[in-house]
Amino acid sequence: MKAGMIGDVEFKKAGSEAVCCVSLINTTVGQRFLACTFSSSKTFKTFKGAEKFMNSFGYQKI
Repeated sequence: MKAGMIGDVEFKKAGSEAVCCVSLINTTVGQRFLACTFSSSKTFKTFKGAEKFMNSFGYQKI
């Protein structure tokens, strides 16, 4: 696990082997959730916001 990362939650698209994740990271403005797909990434203040972002791309929590 890289420096600053506390934990990962994996997400997967149905019918795909691709796995993406939401990670809790430490930033200069506090802890944030980093949601990463193959095409984009974004930080969120809450896990719920990051989860909605992943769901909008068709990923489900595993």
